[in-house]
Amino acid sequence: LLVAHGPADEIRAKAAQHDFRLTTVRQPGRRVSKLYGTFATPAAYVVDEEGVITARAIGLREIRDLIGAVG
Repeated sequence: LLVAHGPADEIRAKAAQHDFRLTTVRQPGRRVSKLYGTFATPAAYVVDEEGVITARAIGLREIRDLIGAVG
């Protein structure tokens, strides 16, 4: 799941530009960013069934590596 902020058309364009094939949702008021305390962009987390963060990545290279690691 990709959580993004900003105009929907810009979010779609960036996801396409970086070939992210994930379900994408838009966060109003950066609610998710506030919840997880991360405002760096892009940032990614792997969250398990219990809601526990098991991995984190900041930046495109780390995110691509993380996506490759978790499949």
